[in-house]
Amino acid sequence: MPPACIYGYTAPMAKESTKKVIPKKRGRPPSGGRDPLMALRMPPALRSDVEAWAKRQADNPSRSEALRRLVEMALKAQEKRR
Repeated sequence: MPPACIYGYTAPMAKESTKKVIPKKRGRPPSGGRDPLMALRMPPALRSDVEAWAKRQADNPSRSEALRRLVEMALKAQEKRR
C-alpha cells in the first residue's frame, strides 16, 4: 500500500492542461503545383526523344514542361486537321 493511504492523505491530482493539442501534420507536403498529377509510362527510346526535343528548345524546358508542350502541339495539330 502506498504511504499516502496509510496516513489518510491523498495527493492532489495535477490540473489538466488548458493548452490545445495541435495534431502533427502527416503525409507528404504539397508540391506547390495547382494542377493534378498525371503519371505515364513510356519506353526509354521515346523518353530520350522527348529529352532531345527539350534540349533543342531555346529555353531548355524540364521533361514535364516538354511533355506538356508536345501534348498541346499534338492537340492543336489534330484540331487543324478537322
